[in-house]
Amino acid sequence: MKKKAQSSIRKSQTRRQKTKGRSAGEIQNKKFETNSKSEIRNSKQRRARVAIPIDATAAVSVAPPKKGLRVLIAAGPTREYIDDVRYLSNASSGRMGAALAQAAWVAGHRITLIVGPGEFAPPNVEPPPCELLIPVVSAEEMHRAVIRHAQDVDAVIMAAAVADYRPARRIRGKMKKTGKELLLRLVPTPDILAELGRQKGRRVLVGFALEAQDARANALRKLREKHLDMIVVNSPAAMSAERATVELLFASGHTEEMPDTSKAVIADRIVAALREMTPGKRVV
Repeated sequence: MKKKAQSSIRKSQTRRQKTKGRSAGEIQNKKFETNSKSEIRNSKQRRARVAIPIDATAAVSVAPPKKGLRVLIAAGPTREYIDDVRYLSNASSGRMGAALAQAAWVAGHRITLIVGPGEFAPPNVEPPPCELLIPVVSAEEMHRAVIRHAQDVDAVIMAAAVADYRPARRIRGKMKKTGKELLLRLVPTPDILAELGRQKGRRVLVGFALEAQDARANALRKLREKHLDMIVVNSPAAMSAERATVELLFASGHTEEMPDTSKAVIADRIVAALREMTPGKRVV
């Protein structure tokens, strides 16, 4: 008994020595194999794990088949920094993107997830199941990552709430308060979905349109101008919410309404539609 107790003490001391001086984030990040400063590839053990149960129906553990569509999902907000402390952003949580990643993984697809700094993004939560996770912050970082990785996929679901404008100049350090009126000059950020549409090829493109007025008309215009296969129309009430009322508009002219529906169920329908819109691809 004494030998067992001594052995247990030695193992405990060894564990403490290994973790001494390291932050919780450093210990947690040991779960990943880091390929670059911004890209994290999940380990083989983690690939078969569903990390974020969006609701009870989706909380399953499954190893995806080797065959399936290669799907890029962009999710969450972006932050456009004014100085090193302040930034422009929006209320997106990344919940819809996390639900889409989970639904696509369970359906057997291979996922690249590009995610902005929302509530449902690392390090706030464990990442959804995916082959490649790419955290980004700004619209420019989102743009570079999406355009780079879109070349290698069969479908892109652009669920990210990318800022339309950024400060023309970022101030280094912290801007001092003067009490005087301040004018902030903004410049447009790249339209990622429009650029993807111009380089569409055989890829399926799915976009989101968050509209407060003339929602259907504005969404149909985006569908045509950006050469999308489907667009998901929602309202500001969907931001950070668990449920949403959406309308799916297809390039074929087909439409579907989903009133007051959980985002997990919406994600399932969007992922199912990928099969219908991908010609000549064997999906198992």
